[in-house]
Amino acid sequence: MYALTEGPSQGWGSPLIVALFVATVVLSAVWWFVERHVSQPLVDLKLFKIRAYNGALAANLTMNFTFAGMSFLLVLWLENARGYSAVEAGVLMLPATVGVFLFIPLGGRLAIRWGGRLPAVVGLVVASAGLTLLGSLGTRSSTEYLAVALIVIGLGLGLVSTPVANTTVGEVPIDLAGTAAGVFKMSSMLGGALGVAVLTAVARELTTRDAASVVEASGLSPADISHFRQALVNSSSFREAIASLPPDLGRTVQQAAVSAFSSGVADTMAVTAVLTFVGTAAVFLLWPRRRKADATVAGPGPEDRPNP
Repeated sequence: MYALTEGPSQGWGSPLIVALFVATVVLSAVWWFVERHVSQPLVDLKLFKIRAYNGALAANLTMNFTFAGMSFLLVLWLENARGYSAVEAGVLMLPATVGVFLFIPLGGRLAIRWGGRLPAVVGLVVASAGLTLLGSLGTRSSTEYLAVALIVIGLGLGLVSTPVANTTVGEVPIDLAGTAAGVFKMSSMLGGALGVAVLTAVARELTTRDAASVVEASGLSPADISHFRQALVNSSSFREAIASLPPDLGRTVQQAAVSAFSSGVADTMAVTAVLTFVGTAAVFLLWPRRRKADATVAGPGPEDRPNP
């Protein structure tokens, strides 16, 4: 997480960032080795032999990645580029929550009738469509347009929520239920943290690219330019960086930064749509179709739990 957060400012090729990524891979491999060989592992790896569980886990990770990263960036955009207060920005994000609550019951009914795979895949595709709409955001986009896109995203994520939760507790053996619930909760936290870290890094890179030419020609010192590049998530530091400039030049630089930030956020939403669709493809491949014999079962019972 630290490497993803600091990569844009430290440089992706810096020794610290590279070392952290290498350490991540090495420690993950060590963890896997330990869990395979200890008598009482923290996570019983037999859990990951259950394909439906793996599909639900991938869907949950994708859902939280998308929602957390999108929400974090859009709130920053509403405050820094559109001038809304923190409370106003929070209120403008409510349509996504409304969409989630509207479609949570439908997701549950579809899961009972067809299994969790169908609503999870359809929901993520719908969320990708909403994110694609956000890819057209600009400094003059109306709040109505934003609300429509957020409702679409919320509707999609609402379809996903119940099926993945039901699958993680209903389609695993009793002796793995505690582990399954713990790993599922971990995937929610990891997905959200990754969403914020990855999408913020992408937005910072895109914003810096779009604003670089104007800022570097503005008369800012190298130190101030560096300050600007690290100010994506802290608008007050950017204001401090341009406070010493003549008013006209300061306004030009600030307008360039706002325009670049809006463009960067919109492009990041488009990237998020693609990443969400990739996650959808993974869910589609990992999560097996529901057997016809199970289609009439109202809910999973002990006899329906696969034995890994």
